[in-house]
Amino acid sequence: MNSRNEAHFALPRVYLCGPITAQSEQEATTWRSQVSAALHQEADCIDPTRDSPEYGRQSQDAVTRPLTIERLRHGKMTIVRNRFDVTRCDILLCCFLGATEVSIGSVGEIFWAEAMGKPVIIVREDENIHNHDMLNEIAGWIFPAIKPAIQQIKRLLGTHVV
Repeated sequence: MNSRNEAHFALPRVYLCGPITAQSEQEATTWRSQVSAALHQEADCIDPTRDSPEYGRQSQDAVTRPLTIERLRHGKMTIVRNRFDVTRCDILLCCFLGATEVSIGSVGEIFWAEAMGKPVIIVREDENIHNHDMLNEIAGWIFPAIKPAIQQIKRLLGTHVV
């Protein structure tokens, strides 16, 4: 069989959902890098931090910042990109570890995933601000650490070896 006729098998995609605003670049990217490395050759990870996010902006600043054309454009572009990413993913993994304020964008992405029938895995502490009945109901699995969440993704993908 020549290369033109060979079946192309794409890896499943995992969307790496979680707070970005009010996080340092390290806080926003470290766990995402860890997941990407752990799923290497088993899944493609879709990372929303790939597109110059505003790490330093505090979400409470939105109340006092003027509503400029640039701010509206940034919000529109973020929504379009992230909805596209959630649409094309197979699994949504959301990490809320250490979050001290609600990540509105992440909550929205979780609801999109639910509406699209995507499995949702949430990582958070019991006392986390995202411990909410609606999110808990949507999540197929909730873990207190990244490692068991990665193992669950591998089980879902059928790549987990016991």
